[in-house]
Amino acid sequence: MTAIQIHSALPSIIDQITYNFAPTSIILFGSYALGYQQKDSDLDIMVVPPYKGKSLDKSVEILSSLYPYPDVPVDLIAISPEEMSRRYHEGDPLIREVCTSGVILYEQDGP
Repeated sequence: MTAIQIHSALPSIIDQITYNFAPTSIILFGSYALGYQQKDSDLDIMVVPPYKGKSLDKSVEILSSLYPYPDVPVDLIAISPEEMSRRYHEGDPLIREVCTSGVILYEQDGP
């Protein structure tokens, strides 16, 4: 898929995630967020849904729900708000990168 096709699929992907998982936020990070994507770059997306449990399980669940977009290369990480805060304060480099250079694609209104 071309970068233009991937960008055009992004709003639908965001809509699907927000409809099915009610996240507090969705953040684009990595090469697409920084504007230096290559032909073979994937979308790096962090989804912050309110949930308890394993991050990997929720990531797989959300990624599996994106079946209408099998040609869009997505690397998705789901993380609870509490875990994101904890890992940020522990100095996790990935979380720090997302917080400093990520692009907020969706943010829930209100509490």
